[in-house]
Amino acid sequence: MIFTESVQDYLKIIFQLCNEHNKATTSQIANKLHLKPA
Repeated sequence: MIFTESVQDYLKIIFQLCNEHNKATTSQIANKLHLKPA
């Protein structure tokens, strides 16, 4: 399966947050991606 660069970035951030906090909230993901949370 081939992922786009943006999907790869998204997955890396989720993986990193899960390792650091045992979870990845949408707010944390948005913050790391410099986006507004949904």
